[in-house]
Amino acid sequence: MSPDVGIEQRQRNKAEIQRENRQKTQEGSSTPVELSDSSTLGMQLGVAMIGGETSLEVLKQEQQERNERKKAVCQYHFGEVVNKYFTCCFGHTSSDGCILSDQHSFAPDASGYLEHEWKFHSTPTPRPQPAARLGVTSNRSRRRLGSVIPSQEHRLAIALDCEMGTAQSRNSELIRLTVVDFFTGATLIDSLVVPSVPMLHYNTRYSGVTFAMMREASRSGNCIRGRDAAREALWRFVGPETVVVLHGGENDTIALRWMCGKVVDTFLLAGNMKEGKIKGGRSLKNLNLELLGRNVQMGRKGHDSLEDALATRELANWFIERGETL
Repeated sequence: MSPDVGIEQRQRNKAEIQRENRQKTQEGSSTPVELSDSSTLGMQLGVAMIGGETSLEVLKQEQQERNERKKAVCQYHFGEVVNKYFTCCFGHTSSDGCILSDQHSFAPDASGYLEHEWKFHSTPTPRPQPAARLGVTSNRSRRRLGSVIPSQEHRLAIALDCEMGTAQSRNSELIRLTVVDFFTGATLIDSLVVPSVPMLHYNTRYSGVTFAMMREASRSGNCIRGRDAAREALWRFVGPETVVVLHGGENDTIALRWMCGKVVDTFLLAGNMKEGKIKGGRSLKNLNLELLGRNVQMGRKGHDSLEDALATRELANWFIERGETL
């Protein structure tokens, strides 16, 4: 970025004054100051009192900064946070950025990390398969279906739930994927996903997944290896026209790096009920208890994504039977 040097200098001057006053206060050198008539008048006019002396210059700088801040497109801090204060300007973490710029900029990622780790993918259109490969041999069937037909494994609707751990980068990472057929309740996928990035922890308290479980799954091969492979496995059953039912599904789709076109989110449906807010909140556990009279997530070893996917399915059915708008 190319910030305005004048703005930065004024902000630094202000920060230095604030730091000096803070240090004086800590040293016990700050004592009440008797106000003369002129200083009282200055306070009435809104003149800032700095170290017992009036400073019209600081007041002018603050007004000029406010005016320029309104015009700034980008505001940011370039320092680190230490004890809730930025090292660049000694401002609190809740303060506006100390550096202003008339434009945003983005540093190119030469390593390709962002593109690889944070690229989102739309549900692909299935490749039509030759009718003969699917066992369609009669001429009458060929004429009716055409020479190619879409994948037979794509479902009309599925319910999905994921469990996530925390990578060493502090980002949420997919560690378990569960998919069930919405209409039959049949389990289509229920597998641990071995992360392709170093992990800090598996969030065991909520996910129910431990390091030991992941090591055993990886050793035996009874797992999906990596987020990309999990997404490909999901697409085996999900096409562009498949309706995906989730509860608070934003985190699930982010973990999969997936842009899904047709989504029913029971968390959002619960927030738009005609009866208003639901007592106890919109968690999957509470909605199943309050609306369906069912207890879920009662185990002490974390959530079970298969139980959650089925509970989400039942909750969506409840909304459909009530005639709620999906």
